[in-house]
Amino acid sequence: FDAALARLQEAVASLRQRPPGLRLVQHLSSLAVLLDDLGRHEEALPVHREALALARALGSRYHQVDVTINLVYCLGDLGRHEEAVAAGRAVLDLGDYDSVAVLRVNTAYSLRQLGRSDEALEQYEVVSGTARIPHVRLIALARAAVCLAELGRRGEARARLDEALDAAAGVEYATAVAAVASAVLAFGERRQVERLAAVTSGFDASALPRYLAHELEEAARAGGEAAHVPGAWWTRLTGEARDRVTTA
Repeated sequence: FDAALARLQEAVASLRQRPPGLRLVQHLSSLAVLLDDLGRHEEALPVHREALALARALGSRYHQVDVTINLVYCLGDLGRHEEAVAAGRAVLDLGDYDSVAVLRVNTAYSLRQLGRSDEALEQYEVVSGTARIPHVRLIALARAAVCLAELGRRGEARARLDEALDAAAGVEYATAVAAVASAVLAFGERRQVERLAAVTSGFDASALPRYLAHELEEAARAGGEAAHVPGAWWTRLTGEARDRVTTA
């Protein structure tokens, strides 16, 4: 990471000496994302903002959307969800790019953190109906089901879970698999949990970020007995599985 950070900082410094262009936008955004990956969100934030301001000045709608995806993510990590929602909504209508779907998902995350599940649901429903990227659509379906459950619309939530399970076949993107698993374990019927085990059989959860592993643990506990399928991959994330390992 240190070597990559040094190279990016050097490249940005060099590009700043030239007429402003999209290469500088891209390098600024990459630098900010790397700082986020290192947990240095306060340092990353002004770099994200610089990239967005430059993309706007250059008139690139595509790059405004692309940069804002990462800006919204950074603001969310800082707990500044109102700002994240405002930033996301400011560029949602700039074009019909595939990246807009990702931006909607990131914006909806902050809406959920603010307790605005109804508004988050609106964003997820748009994505689930229009996204051309399978794993992004799967995340949106799963999160829409969670929002519906939080709003007390359990029947609709389970219908959305069935859609998500249909869409899960062939998707290997770990974040998407974890999203649908969390939704099914927390709010699904027994038949849906059993179907989840079959559809995602062999999934390796060992590389999941800690926050997603924790979300899965909480979902499995919330689902209770209905979420327990002997031998299913998620049982290794539960407290019971950890106890067995520690006492062996």
